[in-house]
Amino acid sequence: MNLSKIIRDYNSFFIKVGLVVFGTVFAPWLWAVNHYLTYSNAIMDAAVIEYEEILGVRPVLSLEQEVVVWMRLKKYQKLFANKPQVVLSDYLWVTLNPEVQNKCRRYLKHNPDGNLMLRLQQMLGLPPMEENRVFVVLKVRHNDLFRPCADPDITTTQCGAVSQRGIDEEHALFFTQQVEIAYQQNGYPWTRLGYTYDWHPNAGDYGASEYVIKKGATVKTVERVPSDLYCMGN
Repeated sequence: MNLSKIIRDYNSFFIKVGLVVFGTVFAPWLWAVNHYLTYSNAIMDAAVIEYEEILGVRPVLSLEQEVVVWMRLKKYQKLFANKPQVVLSDYLWVTLNPEVQNKCRRYLKHNPDGNLMLRLQQMLGLPPMEENRVFVVLKVRHNDLFRPCADPDITTTQCGAVSQRGIDEEHALFFTQQVEIAYQQNGYPWTRLGYTYDWHPNAGDYGASEYVIKKGATVKTVERVPSDLYCMGN
């Protein structure tokens, strides 16, 4: 009997078992840490505007605009379920329909087994976490939308780091409050340039053109769609 061979085989077996156990127990944790680090770096990057980050954004020109928000199911049930029309009590961040749908449809086409939840979180500048979210399509009047930029004008095709004209006190307060919220631990990579920050490592910064619906605005509820079905498109 070759004792040294038995010992080598014994050690090899337990090393393999240990790696399997380590991978099973710690892989999800390592996955989460990696994405949170990437997300934290995105917040720090978004805090400082650089010239090359000033990109083209989509203008709103129609009097009534179809927009979409990706929100937690519980929030949808509280705000919009079975309500054809809603008066908003707070600001609501949205994108134009169907920009996000077109992008996530392409993602599913090329990555049928990909992590759609994570990809949407990256695209929309949201933290990586397990959530139950749905897409809610709304209609809103042109005058009830503004851009979360220094200049709130929604008809332009670019946002600068500063406004070239005076802004009202309400927008100045909104802007200041968002700065205080965004650039800290558990904050958000708010670009201030009219688009969501896509924190996917291999994507450019641009996620989707973003807008905010004013407090007190009346919106029409068009439909609620599960994330996977929304991204499959029509």
